[in-house]
Amino acid sequence: MDESQVDDLKQTIITEFDVMEDDIYVNSDNDAMTFYIPTQQFEDSEDVLDTEIKVLEEHEYELLVRVDI
Repeated sequence: MDESQVDDLKQTIITEFDVMEDDIYVNSDNDAMTFYIPTQQFEDSEDVLDTEIKVLEEHEYELLVRVDI
């Protein structure tokens, strides 16, 4: 994914899941993003982002997820 596509993905995450930009972490290899999403939005998240989403941690109201980029 090039920089423009990464920015588009970030913007989609911000808009669709009400995530703040500062809460989206891109790893040092620039091959994955992690962020929290509300638990009730997880079911639709793969369709919205059009990619596989891996759950790293489960909390009462939110999930820490990873998206490969």
